[in-house]
Amino acid sequence: MWRGIAMRSDTLFRSYCAALSLAATLIGIKSYLINTA
Repeated sequence: MWRGIAMRSDTLFRSYCAALSLAATLIGIKSYLINTA
């Protein structure tokens, strides 16, 4: 039971980190395009 909870939270944490880095990348690209335009 504990192993399943740990694996689920690890998967959730990984997807959260991936979404966070993706959003940060998009924000960085957008600000870069605005600054260079």
